[in-house]
Amino acid sequence: MTRALLLLLLAFSTHASAVLVCANDTYDEHGQWYVGQSADAALGQIDTVGDVWCYATGAELNYVKNYFSGLRVRTGAKTIDLMWWQGEDAAFILNNL
Repeated sequence: MTRALLLLLLAFSTHASAVLVCANDTYDEHGQWYVGQSADAALGQIDTVGDVWCYATGAELNYVKNYFSGLRVRTGAKTIDLMWWQGEDAAFILNNL
């Protein structure tokens, strides 16, 4: 999980704007997706078995909120528009983008 947090911080620091980042720490796979981009090209290499997680900000967060209901979510600090999913919820997002 430490590697996941480091990847999260790195991705968030390099993208001041909106992004959806997903990863599988078990197999060291990760990717970034933006609204309008092919999800298969951006995230298709990520295996949904194992320690899977995703986080989203901005337009990509709004996309997930609008198109995927019933996901369990963790929110970031009140000053950051960020939501985090892991396990089955992250796998659902990856399989249905």
